[in-house]
Amino acid sequence: MSLRERMRQINSDTEETQRLNAHSLSDWLTDLKGLYGFVEKFIEKRLSEELRKGLVKVSRTPVQRYEESLGQYQTEELNFSLAGRVVVFSPVALRVIGSFGRVDVFLRGRIDQGFMILRAERMPARWAILQKSERRKLGHTPKPQPLSEDSLDHAIESLLQ
Repeated sequence: MSLRERMRQINSDTEETQRLNAHSLSDWLTDLKGLYGFVEKFIEKRLSEELRKGLVKVSRTPVQRYEESLGQYQTEELNFSLAGRVVVFSPVALRVIGSFGRVDVFLRGRIDQGFMILRAERMPARWAILQKSERRKLGHTPKPQPLSEDSLDHAIESLLQ
């Protein structure tokens, strides 16, 4: 293979990688919006009266993320405040070992404690939840449980204790 042919091959491979990364990022951002929609519906269902009275507020905040293979991109954190506390759903990364994306859930100011929501499968996205402290136990590989209204309720309840 000549040098010119090798350079064309490298350029072609780079363009293909960039195209695949752009597609993966688009899917990730779409799936995050779906996850946030699920959480917002959950809050509306479980805390409808508190929402009406203004005791619970839900908002999305733009945030920047950087991943080596994707570069810098903009996404959102989902926040909901109640009783002077803010529960944050913060996207960590698309490229995560053992899953297809990760979102941390914690009380503002307590990022070290909380839960990880992992995108266990893509197309369609299937989410699972795992307590952060469970991951730190040596010799113990915890299995995340599927994200459901009940598992989300348990996670938020434990954060607020």
